[in-house]
Amino acid sequence: VVHLHPSICLDHKPEWVIYNEYVLTSRNFIRTVTDIRGE
Repeated sequence: VVHLHPSICLDHKPEWVIYNEYVLTSRNFIRTVTDIRGE
């Protein structure tokens, strides 16, 4: 399980994303994300 990094500027919590950066701290975060919307 990963969480969106607090620096992410999305106005919603997407169901699916593509990410570029994985950050390992006390929690697992992803940064530089793009949300994916189904058709």
